[in-house]
Formats: sequence, structure tokens, C-alpha cells
Amino acid sequence: MQAAYPVLFTKTKDCILVEVPDLEVLTEGKDMENAIEMARHFLVGSIMKLNMQELMFQGCCRKR
Repeated sequence: MQAAYPVLFTKTKDCILVEVPDLEVLTEGKDMENAIEMARHFLVGSIMKLNMQELMFQGCCRKR
């Protein structure tokens, strides 16, 4: 399944904030390239965590 979420970039005095409102994600980077990298890293980790939770749930709920 694929999904698309809006991403907001806000430049501040010290960094670039990255927000994904639909997923309640907020991270930052020192420049645009770093901000994108940080957001990608966080999102990949979140997706992997959700997938592991789903696999664990399916594993414990199977009929024996």
C-alpha cells in the first residue's frame, strides 16, 4: 500500500523544521538536505516499527 502525506518545511534562524502533520512527526536539520535525511530516517523507523507491531499482532492472533 502506498500513501502520500504533506510535509511542511519551515526555515528558522538556526535550522529547518520538518513537520508531517498527519503522522504527528516533527524533526529538524541543519540545512534542507539534512532536514530531508532526518525526516526520512524517522519515517522509515516509524514504518518499520508499525510493520513489526502488525506482524506481532498477526502472530499472536492466528488460530492454532
